[in-house]
Amino acid sequence: MKEKQKALLFLVALLAGVSLLRSSACPDEFLEVRFLGGNILLLLSILFLPFPKNFRWHWMDALFLGSYLWTLLSAAWSYLPVLAVYPAQKIFLAWMAFLCFRMVIKKEYLKYIQYILMGMLVITSGIVFVQIANLSGSGGDIFSEDVYKIYGFSAHKNLVSSFLFMICGLLFYLFYKEKNNKWYYLIFLLPVIPVLILRSRSVWLAFLVLGLSSLFLLKPPYKKWGLGLAGILLGGFLALMILPGNYLGKYHPSQVMNEGTGAERRFIWYKTRELIKDRPLLGYGGGNWKLFVSSKSVEGAYRMQSQDVTFTRVHNDFLEAFAEQGVVGFLLYIFIFGLAFWILFLQIRNNDIQKKNEALLLLGVLAGYVVIANFDFPRERIEHQVYMSLILALSVFFYGDKFYFKNLNSKNSLKIVRYILAAILLFGIYFSYNWYEAAKEQKKIILATNNQNWNQMIEAGKRGDGFWTPIDAASNAFSFHAGMGYYYQEKFAKALPLLKRAAELNPHHFQTQNNYANALTMLKRYKEAIPVYQLVLTINPNFQEGFLNICYAYIQLGDLKNAKFWLDKVTMDLPRKKQFAKEIERLSRQ
Repeated sequence: MKEKQKALLFLVALLAGVSLLRSSACPDEFLEVRFLGGNILLLLSILFLPFPKNFRWHWMDALFLGSYLWTLLSAAWSYLPVLAVYPAQKIFLAWMAFLCFRMVIKKEYLKYIQYILMGMLVITSGIVFVQIANLSGSGGDIFSEDVYKIYGFSAHKNLVSSFLFMICGLLFYLFYKEKNNKWYYLIFLLPVIPVLILRSRSVWLAFLVLGLSSLFLLKPPYKKWGLGLAGILLGGFLALMILPGNYLGKYHPSQVMNEGTGAERRFIWYKTRELIKDRPLLGYGGGNWKLFVSSKSVEGAYRMQSQDVTFTRVHNDFLEAFAEQGVVGFLLYIFIFGLAFWILFLQIRNNDIQKKNEALLLLGVLAGYVVIANFDFPRERIEHQVYMSLILALSVFFYGDKFYFKNLNSKNSLKIVRYILAAILLFGIYFSYNWYEAAKEQKKIILATNNQNWNQMIEAGKRGDGFWTPIDAASNAFSFHAGMGYYYQEKFAKALPLLKRAAELNPHHFQTQNNYANALTMLKRYKEAIPVYQLVLTINPNFQEGFLNICYAYIQLGDLKNAKFWLDKVTMDLPRKKQFAKEIERLSRQ
């Protein structure tokens, strides 16, 4: 196969193929299968794409490598070391995508990248249009919470919206760089309706940033008019924010951050900052944030307290990096973007108007991505990381010549580098396959729970509980599911060791601890259960069932004073409250 054919095959596979992978066997039909597919494709790319004869290391490579190694190293101080492998391997995949893009990006290939991205814009927008039509046809309301049923090929409405932004931003840059006919720009009408309907305000803000950067492309006197109009609109928006009265309705920033999802983000960010204060230098280790966020109490988060919802991500990629990898990991991660911004900023100072404007546009795309990463979780998604790597590769290839620091001229050196990278990707395939198989078991657990098929739940829980996958994607231990399968069948002696393991793996998940304590109670081990119930009520201070559970344990021990103390904390009219009150009164008379 010729070099050009290899390059085009790689571009199609990475920009389109990985982004369209889907597996209905997993609860999240897109995450694990794309993680596995990305590892396989990049392994083939590293093995078969031709390395340039005079291959040069860039400081961006050093930052990616440093971030990857530090995340791996964080396993040494993690509560669950194995969880650090997943985020580390995702960083490595982003680096490999960046490296491979640099190998294939040539001036003559940019038009092919355009065509692929145009195809992806049509496909992604088309899928959203179909889902909008299906939702409206079935009586759904796209202006209500039903909008969450529109997720394109990205698992969540915000993710498909941010993916559309990345495609549009890259296309805008490439159209301008290649000086395409103005008719090409009509394709940007396609995502307008989807982006507006999906109502991801972080994406709207990202488009605003890109729009402001594009104003500098206007020629005089239109540039002055454009900047002036933008200033007036921005000033008017700020005035509406400051003036008494809420003229912006639910789109006022104060409303956005105080409504359901906004309030939850603020809560999670606050708890994450509290975690960072405890371990600012090293963090909690890669992938371990989700195990500790509840340690700061879930009081104040309605869905976490009352609906057993567990947050598995911070909704701020940079804050998450700080919490998990400490200040060193945080700096390594933000310096990746910082270097790209610096490269583009230096180019903006160039006297060449064309290159200056190209850099401005690419800077706008990158800044938009950073805006989104401050409110959502593109770092988690392989397709987002691939497109981010393309942005970085374009920045480095066309504008970052000053930041290369090492040439690899020796064929032997190139072979050694290639084989080391291939070996890590080969491990990535093995690791991601394990995650994919575990996700399939998680789907079986969900179905078994809905059908009350406890034996199937036990079997799937035990199969999912592997060395690489002790915790499922929802932050529940697989041993918890197996243990609850026995618990629901009242086989408490069999449930106990599994629930104990789950409680050890997930020490701050109050439902896991509560069910472990319940199993102890059912086996009449009340003294052992009480400290666990106390831990549960430290995590969730308003857990009504928890008050009743610890009350019952004290009643069985004959400690009526403590039993009444906890019963008095129950504010809801629950059947067991009256029953326990009568029991305490009866025992008090004896």
